[in-house]
Amino acid sequence: MKFTIIEVEVYIILLFTVWQRDVSSRSFYLPSCKEITVPQCKSLPYNKTLLPNSLSHTTQFYVWISFQQYIPLIHTNCSTQLVFFLCAMSLPICVNKSQSPFGTPHPVLPCRSVCEAVKQECLPTLRRFNETWPQEQEFNCSLLPDFKKSICISPSSFVKL
Repeated sequence: MKFTIIEVEVYIILLFTVWQRDVSSRSFYLPSCKEITVPQCKSLPYNKTLLPNSLSHTTQFYVWISFQQYIPLIHTNCSTQLVFFLCAMSLPICVNKSQSPFGTPHPVLPCRSVCEAVKQECLPTLRRFNETWPQEQEFNCSLLPDFKKSICISPSSFVKL
């Protein structure tokens, strides 16, 4: 069976394109960077995100609902990086397709060092309330990228103008 160049190109594009399902409209679409709307994350040094995230949230509404469980921990001020970390995990920065080496938008997760710092700083507070670090469920620091070997973000990644 012979294929034309155009048929091969279309096939390759389809193979390497990540399709996502929009649960609310039941339609398929190409991923695109979206404006951040979750109030707790509006102060991030970036304003575009890509869903679904690594926590399996498909909409910002689900992110907002999930975020509510961490409000008491945020109020303890256990770490200055906690809100950044939670937001960066839930609403990862989106690199749009024109800036992406992959040709499609992709998320950039927080660095492992940010996760480890927040964990170290907040673990004593969590223990006081008989809670543990949600490692296996959500925040397994060892699965996040290391800034020495890969692309990731931390609060120091951004320059204030």
